Amino acid sequence: MATPLPPYSVQVENSVLWSCYRQVLAISRDEQLSRIYLEDFHEVIDVIAEENPVFNRRDFFIPKKKRISSRCSPPRGIVRPILGSLLSYVKIFIK
Repeated sequence: MATPLPPYSVQVENSVLWSCYRQVLAISRDEQLSRIYLEDFHEVIDVIAEENPVFNRRDFFIPKKKRISSRCSPPRGIVRPILGSLLSYVKIFIK
């Protein structure tokens, strides 16, 4: 017989699920915005790289500015895995 979960575990579960949902929404929105504001995303990548010594473009397969521009034409935008990595480092940068 399964033991009931403590009352706070439902709250924690909901909090985690909503957090994941919001992150997916943020990545989807950033994917759309990167199609329009690609230069702004280049600047964000540069700021993160300059301010955070742990962040390394090669670790996350983020190409340099010229290469990313050729891969991410306006109809496509920046790919979601790169946006996910950027999101995690932007959250660290903001804290």
